[in-house]
Amino acid sequence: MDKEAAHRSTTVYLVDRRTDMLPKLLTENLCSLVANIDHLAFSVIWEIDSNANVYIYLYKLNIYQKKR
Repeated sequence: MDKEAAHRSTTVYLVDRRTDMLPKLLTENLCSLVANIDHLAFSVIWEIDSNANVYIYLYKLNIYQKKR
């Protein structure tokens, strides 16, 4: 998938169609922001000091919904 996405490099929109960078399952389902459906996410939260040293980090699984 990474090689195919790198080859396509971006989603291309034409008047009558689009060519997605990622496979259809991802663009239309797993990575989609369809409203009012639970979406899973993995977040990394860092606290960084003025010298760019990470001094606190948190890994968190999330469920979110896009509202319309």
